This record gives sequence, C-alpha cells and structure tokens, in this order.
Amino acid sequence: MLCIRRRCLRAGNILTMALALLLSLGNSGLGYVTASTAPAAQPRAGCPAQTTPLPMPFTLTVSLQRPNSPPPSAPWAVPVHLALYPPGNSTTICQQWDLTLDQNGRWSGYLDLFSGTYDVRVKNMHTLRNVKRNVAITGPLTIDMGTLLEGDADNDNRVRSSDFALLSAAYFTREGDPGFDPRADFDEDNRIRSSDFALMSADYFGTGDIEVTTVQAAGWRPQGTVDLGLKPEMIQVAPGDIFTLTLMAYAGDQAFVAMDADIRFPPQIMQVVGPDGQPATEIEPQPPLNDYYNQVDNAAGRILYGAGLIGSEVSGDVTIAWVRFKALQAIPRATVDMVDGTVSDRAGKFVTGSLSGAQVAIVPAGGFRYRFLPLVLD
Repeated sequence: MLCIRRRCLRAGNILTMALALLLSLGNSGLGYVTASTAPAAQPRAGCPAQTTPLPMPFTLTVSLQRPNSPPPSAPWAVPVHLALYPPGNSTTICQQWDLTLDQNGRWSGYLDLFSGTYDVRVKNMHTLRNVKRNVAITGPLTIDMGTLLEGDADNDNRVRSSDFALLSAAYFTREGDPGFDPRADFDEDNRIRSSDFALMSADYFGTGDIEVTTVQAAGWRPQGTVDLGLKPEMIQVAPGDIFTLTLMAYAGDQAFVAMDADIRFPPQIMQVVGPDGQPATEIEPQPPLNDYYNQVDNAAGRILYGAGLIGSEVSGDVTIAWVRFKALQAIPRATVDMVDGTVSDRAGKFVTGSLSGAQVAIVPAGGFRYRFLPLVLD
C-alpha cells in the first residue's frame, strides 16, 4: 500500500503508482492545475493523433500590467487560461487548462501533453488574449507569453464601450463594497480607481489575439507627481450668493490620463447647484478631460468625480471641473475638503501628489455682530 498525502494506493498497480507520483509532484510547489480537458477518443482535426498524453514539465511565464505592484506581489498571482490550438486555427482547442500564476507571474508543473506543434494562447479574465504561433512541444518546455493587456472586463477579447460601462458602474468601490466588480479591477489592487481607467484607456480599441514577439516595450517611468486642488483657496461670499470653485490638476511636466477626487462639504451651510441655481446632481466637467464618474449628494455633502482621456494625455495646469455652490447661511469659515484623490499616468501608475481644498467665509451684510457680556468677579 502506497500513501501520499492521505491518498492510499495499491503498489501492485503500476498505473496507480504513476498517478500517485504525479499527485506528489503536482502538490510539491511545482504547480497546480485547477482544470484540464480529458483526452478525446477521436483526435480533433489538426490536433496530434496520439491517444495517450505524456506528463511533461511545463513552465509558463507572463508579464502583467501592475504599475503599482512590481513582482513578487499578490496582484500577480491570478488565474489564466492556457490553450493549445492547431497552427493557424483559432477555433479548435486541442487541450486547455486553468492555471494560477505565482507572485512573479509564473506557473511551473507537469501537464499531460501530446507531442506536436501548436499555437499557444493565454488569457486572464480581464485581459486580451495573447498567442504565440508554431510552438513545438516535444519535451520539457518553458514559454514566455509576453504582456497581457488589461481592459477586457466583459471577457470578449476586445476593449470597447461595454468594458467602460462595467468600470464606470463599479467606480470608487473596494472589495467588499456593494457594487464592487473584480472584472473592472484591472491592476488587482482590490479597488477601482484612476489606475484602472488608465489601463483601459491605454488598451482601448484593442482586440485579441495579440501576437507575442521577443521585443518588449520600454518601461514607462513617471517624471513627478500631480497635485489636485480647489481654487481659489479662500473666498468670501454672502448668504444666498452663488460662487464657483475650480477643481484643478497641477501637473508640471508629469503627463497623466486620469484622475478622481472625493470632495466633502457641510450640507447645512452650502449646496451644489447648476447654472440655473437649482440643486444639482453633477458638477460641471471642463475640457480637455471627459468625465466618466460624476455624482453629487447634497444631503450627505459629498462629491465623487472621475475624469480621463482615451488616446492622449495632458500636463501642466489643467482645469478639471467647475463646482458651483450656493451659500445657505452665514458662518465665519466653512471647509470644502478633498479627502481622497488619485492621478494616474498612461501606464496606470499612480502619480498623485498633494490634495488641497478651500476655505469659504459666508459673511452677512454688515459683518458678524458679537455681543460682549460683562465679566463679573466675586
């Protein structure tokens, strides 16, 4: 009787012993296969004609778009789908597996393989699919499948408006929040923010399959940071006045493609209004960025705003949006605070600098009147 990890098998059965050995190897850190196809009774057209696969050492490596999490790190340990096709045939699958990469974007283990020449395809649930053509498999194989491009939230092997819709619907959410959608968390950091929009923007209009070549794109390195702020930083108005604060990005030479901001204000003191002076549910976007998330909650005193570009980038002092307020009651000082915000470059790397809000004094006609009471000493 042979026992491996609580699996007991009769030693007299040679095939059973071989299976036990493979189970031992598959659980010893060399790799773990979560699903695979069984050999077909009749070979599919274009696939190798052998009837019995052989276990072969197989190492798969990919690069992932993780600009804020270099390997080794958890965002690299994601599932991928590996499939072998006849050369030049994109519809017939000879064999396929679901594998989970390690924190370096690597999987290594044993796969039951038929010797032959294949087109190899790899895809993650929110990336475009890569293909490497005419790969000869005759024994142990190490294959680099290049960089998987992000943005395919609906898993249809292209990046289009349907993917943007999923990103927009889940924006500003974190893992565990209602509405969080892991399909739109392209950088796998468990939240959906400007970095995810930037990755989708960089690959927008992309369509798989992406041919894998030996040439790798040069890494994109940020030059600096981008500050977000409201201007003017201080303003004095009267009760009933309508005034405007401008949401700005101060980027200098650092180009960026996306930003977002979480702005809070005291709702009993002021409210966001439109050009007509009526309460508004959105603030007013300004070019060149286009808004992809725009929500005002006057009851809670909160503004959530995200904007970006597809196909281009901006730098310098950039006007993002106008925030139009109506002053409701007098107060010596009220704060419009930017409590959170992110800015991302075209590679999806955060280049966020400082965040600053504004101070508003709402002063009645004639100013504030103070009553001084006499001080009585015993």
